[in-house]
Amino acid sequence: MNYTVEATWDSAANVWVAASSDVPGLVLENESSDVLIKEVLDTIPELLELAGVQVKDEKNTVTISFSKEFMFKNSKISETEANG
Repeated sequence: MNYTVEATWDSAANVWVAASSDVPGLVLENESSDVLIKEVLDTIPELLELAGVQVKDEKNTVTISFSKEFMFKNSKISETEANG
């Protein structure tokens, strides 16, 4: 089965936020996208088991798509800031 996780950058809190409509209860945040990916991969099997999905016998693929959404009030933003 495939599970899609959306990760967006929250510029107000300076964290990545990951959530999924495919995985009930999945909402995580972290300042590092690398750490967030690890947390997502560690958490998904636990949440699926709690939801009654047998994950130990299935080959599950987790698809993680990152989208960056920046909302700044200041119009003078460097490309580095805008690209994270």
